[in-house]
Amino acid sequence: MMSPRWIKAKLVISMLMMMMIVKVEAYLNSPRYGHGAVLINKKIYIYGGREVSSTIEPYSIDNSNLNIINEFITLDVSKPFNTDNPPWVVDNNSGTNPNLFNHGITSGGGDLMIIFGGISDTTNTNNSVLWYCHTDKSSKLIQKSTLISSRIFFGGMASDNSKSYLIGGADSLTLEAMLPSQGIATININTIESDIAISNFISSSVASYDHTSTLLDGKVYVIGGVHYYYIESPFYVDMSSIGVYNTKDNTWSTLYATGVIPDPRRAHRAVGYDNTIIIHGGFNGNGDTNNLFKLNVLSLTWEKLNIAGQDPGARHGHTFTLVGTDYIIGTYGLSKTNSLLSNIFILNLKTLSWTNDYSSDKSTSSSSSSSKLIIVWVILGGAIILALIFLYCWIGRRRNSNNNNDPGARHGHTFTLVGTDYIIGTYGLSKTNSLLSNIFILNLKTLSWTNDYSSDKSTSSSSSSSKLIIVWVILGGAIILALIFLYCWIGRRRNSNNNNGGRNSNNNNDDDDNLPVGERFSPRNIVNLTIHVDFRGDNECEG
Repeated sequence: MMSPRWIKAKLVISMLMMMMIVKVEAYLNSPRYGHGAVLINKKIYIYGGREVSSTIEPYSIDNSNLNIINEFITLDVSKPFNTDNPPWVVDNNSGTNPNLFNHGITSGGGDLMIIFGGISDTTNTNNSVLWYCHTDKSSKLIQKSTLISSRIFFGGMASDNSKSYLIGGADSLTLEAMLPSQGIATININTIESDIAISNFISSSVASYDHTSTLLDGKVYVIGGVHYYYIESPFYVDMSSIGVYNTKDNTWSTLYATGVIPDPRRAHRAVGYDNTIIIHGGFNGNGDTNNLFKLNVLSLTWEKLNIAGQDPGARHGHTFTLVGTDYIIGTYGLSKTNSLLSNIFILNLKTLSWTNDYSSDKSTSSSSSSSKLIIVWVILGGAIILALIFLYCWIGRRRNSNNNNDPGARHGHTFTLVGTDYIIGTYGLSKTNSLLSNIFILNLKTLSWTNDYSSDKSTSSSSSSSKLIIVWVILGGAIILALIFLYCWIGRRRNSNNNNGGRNSNNNNDDDDNLPVGERFSPRNIVNLTIHVDFRGDNECEG
């Protein structure tokens, strides 16, 4: 058996050899992993990654062809689309932008994209490089920091309104977790273009790498990953152990969750919203995973999610980006067991189902408005029908209210038939009633005494009015039934997509501008872990 020292040396040599890069141009249908994604101004920016075979050992080394790329892929999420034809644009001509994979990526608000570290094409001696880029292409990028030790697999980046946070990671030379003295590094967004952007270290016992870092309400939750390697086997972090960095008072603590605890994993992805963190994918000694778990950060309770629709497949090293509060959009990734992974997949958080269809803010709002309009019309139609029924009944009761107007016993009076509907009587004499009416009317149709006489014309008009009321009642009912049918049909049409998600695609709103920056970018941009590199010269952000 090889000694631990020899194993460690072997791994270090392998990592150093990974710096021998073949720069390539990739295409949307090219399998890749280790890329990063961030949502900025209703667009998802996907950058870098390693183009690989569909099945591969997660960190195997092919020294002759690492195929690390530097292309930008932009996915417009301001409009609805289907995964069979997503509206993304690829830029294979990214100039001197760095070829990176397993880098950290986040946003500092506005159009600012921040990238740190990553495996690239330089030696391992200058690999702590901070990149920043305005996605409107107006700014230079590249900044090298001499204040932070080189680290790899640091578990992603998280950002709030003023700072970005690099959480944990492994020393690139020893492949051991970072020392507590440099457990967390902060990037000052306001001074990112100066020499002191990385200006502070937070002593913390993160002691892990290849984990996820998710920012919610001023706290970064660190989940999963690896503690260290021993005899070529990773020692995984217990998923019930949740590391928490409080950005408000710069303290680190470890909390313990209960519930349905997920299997240990690394290279998984996480997003956070509404005091909830959802994790997806990853791999461990048993292979890739395709399950999703939800952590309630208030009760610290894990729950396994049962997702409807066609599963997009187990994978790791993918991206998993929260768009608003309704959708999570994932891209690419790697699987040892599935060579037909979809390039893009969508999780509908409202229905908890995989779907092929994404609806933007505008389309969702329009659909919601249509649904509300239908409901209004149903209510209005019902009110009209009730009003007409009330009117019809009131007229009938008013007519019948005269049924007890007995004209009184009499003799010597007149009794004249008018048409076929009425008999009109006049005067007469009574020995018992001195208050006889001078005129009285018998309605032959209703066989009732009445005070009201209707001529043929008015009778026809009254009959027509009654019929018109009945027609309106029937028409109103038909309108309501039609609106209810339309409402149900729209709902069924939406849900019909829940069983269509995850199909393979040869191509790879919710706007989150109202969310805090920390919840806007970092929770859903938990990216792949990094080996830091040095790039020289002024390079433009071309994408």
